[in-house]
Amino acid sequence: GWTPPIIETVATRGEGVEEFVDALADHRAHLESTGEIEAKRRARYAEEIRTLLREDTADLLAEEIDARGGIDDLAAAVAAGETDPYEIADDLLDPIAEYARRGRDTDA
Repeated sequence: GWTPPIIETVATRGEGVEEFVDALADHRAHLESTGEIEAKRRARYAEEIRTLLREDTADLLAEEIDARGGIDDLAAAVAAGETDPYEIADDLLDPIAEYARRGRDTDA
């Protein structure tokens, strides 16, 4: 593991700044040599992908909900006993799930 060094600096006098910059370079070299920097980069990309998928999926679902009269109409249908929240969620997500399954089936 990495143990950060304690470096005394006085920026107004420039004391310790060179040692601090050297320590930063040493830390980066450590992260690169252990693969940690690449792992952190991959984790960052994975989170960015998840965020984009959440946002894009939410946008698509919002459009579909609006096309079906809006969330208030769907809630009214639940209140009237015509359906339930799970059925609505399944109904909205089924086309996405089917599309994903078709894509996987054609890749095989």
